[in-house]
Amino acid sequence: MSDFNPFTLNLNTIDDGEKKINHTEEFDRLLKRLNRVICDVHMASHGYDTSPDKYIHVNNLGIVDPVAFTLPADDGTGGGVAIALKPGARIDGYHFDESFNNLRERLKNILISHRSLPTFGDGDLTGMSAAIASMGNWTLKLSPNTEINPDSLPRWINTTNEDLGRHTSSTLKFVANELVGKLPSALGQLQQAAYATLYLLNTNVHAVNTLSHDTREAMQAAIKACENFTKTRILSTLKFIGTAIKIAKDAEIIWKGDGEKSAGVAQEVAQWLAVHDINTTIKSPIYNDETILSGLESAIEKLDTAFLEAETSIRDGYIDIAYALGERYKRNMLTIDHENTSVDPYSGTISINWDTYSTIYTIDLPSTAKRFRSVQLERYNVRYGTNFSRSPKLGLGEIGPANSFYDTIECIGHTLERLAESCDGIASGLKDFENTMKENDTESADNFRKITAKIDNYVEKCPKFPPSPSDS
Repeated sequence: MSDFNPFTLNLNTIDDGEKKINHTEEFDRLLKRLNRVICDVHMASHGYDTSPDKYIHVNNLGIVDPVAFTLPADDGTGGGVAIALKPGARIDGYHFDESFNNLRERLKNILISHRSLPTFGDGDLTGMSAAIASMGNWTLKLSPNTEINPDSLPRWINTTNEDLGRHTSSTLKFVANELVGKLPSALGQLQQAAYATLYLLNTNVHAVNTLSHDTREAMQAAIKACENFTKTRILSTLKFIGTAIKIAKDAEIIWKGDGEKSAGVAQEVAQWLAVHDINTTIKSPIYNDETILSGLESAIEKLDTAFLEAETSIRDGYIDIAYALGERYKRNMLTIDHENTSVDPYSGTISINWDTYSTIYTIDLPSTAKRFRSVQLERYNVRYGTNFSRSPKLGLGEIGPANSFYDTIECIGHTLERLAESCDGIASGLKDFENTMKENDTESADNFRKITAKIDNYVEKCPKFPPSPSDS
């Protein structure tokens, strides 16, 4: 068993190897070879040797008519047609071409769905790696840390708070501390969810890469077994190495961090999601072509079962993340529009520079809301279904657990939109505050309550979170 770290795909032997391989091209090459050598085994089991240009019986004198048979082409097609070794030899009724066709059809049925497995891809450009790159970039832009996040969203949040602090007002202090000041924490929570989602996305890539790798390894093992049997006709054991991916979740420690220390988000996520590769050996005795095919079929079935179990765990992981988001949403940890408005009574004289004050509601907050909306729309850059498309017979179907993935990032995206709406509401409330306070320079807690009420007038987006896993 080996531990797999979804944040260091480059350090994993299988994933790193898949970057250098076009799975479909390599699959086709191996299948052509397998189509060829399985015919050799079939003929060997009937007493025929493989010469450079034909199949010929090991004892052609008096046991059978002087008949040989054509070899399949290098790509495994054709072959099995009778050849008269001397003039007048009877060849009617002698043929293996139908048997060869049946063998090739059997191999096709066993393996063909695996031909469709997607490639890892080339960096940000193609394949599954494109989905990883897009999700990674989006996750980074959710960080509330200006030193980490290249996007301007956390900078606009900081600028808004700084501009609020330039004035002497208890109301503006409450806005800074209880509303705008809580945006980084909410953003950090959402980034943790995005990181956990990225973790599972990378694990899905690893599962696909592992299935591709193990499929080709099984094909190579079958080819070697065919070649050995044809050469020696000695009973041996066919061995296949399969990899099961087990995902362990510890619900008790999910999201115990405060969500603000974004530099350690990956490490925090890794504490509650663990992925293990478990290698198993599948053995099958070789007697003839049928035992090789049966052994290969059994191995592929076990690989498919392990892949289905992995994708089922990944899907459940996405649902768990969305559910955990919903629980935090209920506790107002992801929003600022349902904050407790029962602030302690206060009153006092304000000191506000009205010439610069309007910048907060005309530039700072609108820019913050705009960046929230821009960032949340970037989730559509993650092409999970497109980049993971394969045969519907594999795993959870043609697009795997993509629907659960999209449901989860929709929860994140809709929550970001609700935060943007809250910023719009704060801006409107601060404008009303200006109109009121220009005529009366004494403020009270009612001013803050009016601003929070204004937010409630603006928020409309209600994310849809899944029910408790125990309810489903």
